[in-house]
Amino acid sequence: MNQKHLYLILKSIENNSSINLLRREGLSFSQISTLLSKAINDNYIKYAEEIIVLSEKGKQKFSDLANHYKETDKDLWIEKEKSSQISKIEIDSIFLPDKNNLSF
Repeated sequence: MNQKHLYLILKSIENNSSINLLRREGLSFSQISTLLSKAINDNYIKYAEEIIVLSEKGKQKFSDLANHYKETDKDLWIEKEKSSQISKIEIDSIFLPDKNNLSF
């Protein structure tokens, strides 16, 4: 089990968030479920009142891993949105958008 992947799954459970971080790391859904099963078997995760939460051992492990894997560069907290970026044009060029693509 990769320690970074373990940190990300514990982070997802602690923050009650989605598994998108694990998907961005390139893990498939079957790999994520295997990772989750391994974390349950290692007693990092437990079921409490029909929800999944971190056990005391899991909270300690999450804290230990957070010191190493927590993203401290604030510029990386938000990913750049690439779909609306246009290619760079010359300084003397005039940009005229297609009128059919305008949304106002």
